[in-house]
Amino acid sequence: MTQADLDRATFRVGLEPAPRRQQITLSLDTGLIDYFKSKAGEHGYQALISETLRQAKEREIGEETRR
Repeated sequence: MTQADLDRATFRVGLEPAPRRQQITLSLDTGLIDYFKSKAGEHGYQALISETLRQAKEREIGEETRR
């Protein structure tokens, strides 16, 4: 299996396509990191940050659609 094969692959959880993730480096204020770590629970604070950003994006897209 090559990298090209992996790039073309559709990853699934059960029958549903699984969202792809990309690792990045991001500098955040210490207070933000502490906040998300305290709220994260079992899923981890990075997953919580990702979900929060996804919800903000969806809200913004919804607002643009209503205009």
